[in-house]
Amino acid sequence: MATREVQFHCHPNWLGAHGDGTVTPGTPFELTCMDKAQQREAIAMARDLLVEAGAPEPVAFRAGSYAADDDTIAVLAERGIRFDSSFNGAEPRDVSAISLPRKQAAPIRTGGVMEVPVGQLRQPSGTLRPLQICAVSSGELRHAIDHAAAHDHPATVIVGHSFELATRDGLRVNDVVRRRFDQLCRDLAARHEEAPTAHFVDLRPRDLVGDANHASVPALRYAHRMAEQLWANWIERRAA
Repeated sequence: MATREVQFHCHPNWLGAHGDGTVTPGTPFELTCMDKAQQREAIAMARDLLVEAGAPEPVAFRAGSYAADDDTIAVLAERGIRFDSSFNGAEPRDVSAISLPRKQAAPIRTGGVMEVPVGQLRQPSGTLRPLQICAVSSGELRHAIDHAAAHDHPATVIVGHSFELATRDGLRVNDVVRRRFDQLCRDLAARHEEAPTAHFVDLRPRDLVGDANHASVPALRYAHRMAEQLWANWIERRAA
């Protein structure tokens, strides 16, 4: 039987949410808007709710909106969380605020937790673009996987959200993102020997030791994605 791993993701703005759709004014939207004691309380509550719902004890975490800082890492270490994957070098420092270089690509131990950064591509302009299914094309994802396999990277993190498979109004399938997701699954299946997938629960921190660097996007792939994004946005506007 195929299984999906359940791990730990926290958006603290839900602490102030009510059944009628309102939110208590002043509720912090991100963990990085909270001090260490507040983060400790929010993370403990989220972990307990997850386990009470039937999930196994989590070993890995990602902050909502990638908004984590060094206090977040310290609290995760206190809770026995072995892995974090909140660090996103493409985000501003005041959002993804863990004290690591923005170019950090390889997993690294920090504050008692193994940080596994969100994967990135380096664009022709030199800026980073996260390996998020709604943000990069199938060709770019394939390029990143091939680059990681060729250079023996210890891990490459690709991010996706279920809601990205729908249009912004939530009423229709987002065909662009669906095609990317389907193609990613095919590519990973075809490359299962040189680029195997893994659950965090099956990993040990020492499994992730090694060097890594960001793949650079070829100009033609970059141009293709820009055209694809423009087309997808036009479809969205036309539907609206």
